Amino acid sequence: MESDFKRLLDAEHRAEALIAEARQRREYRIAEATRHAAEAEANLRDAVAGLRVPILREAERRAEQAVAQLTRQYEVRQQTLRERAALNFDAAVAMAVKLLLDPAR
Repeated sequence: MESDFKRLLDAEHRAEALIAEARQRREYRIAEATRHAAEAEANLRDAVAGLRVPILREAERRAEQAVAQLTRQYEVRQQTLRERAALNFDAAVAMAVKLLLDPAR
């Protein structure tokens, strides 16, 4: 009976040792997984930052092109309006003179 008791105690010690070893392996794996996740997150942040720069540059280039195009369109429109105003100026002056000289009309 004493030998049975001793075998049970030995089995219990071996089981406790196996449990402790399993816990250590689990903790190691958790630490490794956490480290790998942190590395992957850092790599992703770097990749996103690297992708962001060319996208922003392209957006700025397109915005500058749009502003330049709108400026050209504005200048053309302004020139057209000035030309029309110059063409109608003489007629407008003549009509104004007639109204001033003949208000009954």
